[in-house]
Amino acid sequence: MRFRSRTSAVSSLALGLLVVVGCGPANEEELKGKSVAVPHKEGTPDFKSYGEAMKYQAEQQAKNQNKGAAAKKAQDKPK
Repeated sequence: MRFRSRTSAVSSLALGLLVVVGCGPANEEELKGKSVAVPHKEGTPDFKSYGEAMKYQAEQQAKNQNKGAAAKKAQDKPK
């Protein structure tokens, strides 16, 4: 058997094994209880797109950094 033939046979067997293992039953049988949708929390924004969510996160991060800088400045201020 040539080297090239051996490598293709090994790769074919590996691919076949991965496909067989991956094609098992779904884990739906393992779920316990009933899935219930969580209601939207009051006061949290409802985003229509990923861009809106990222913009909101950036705004919140900037706001928190400003609060942290102001608190640090207040602590450093001599009395």
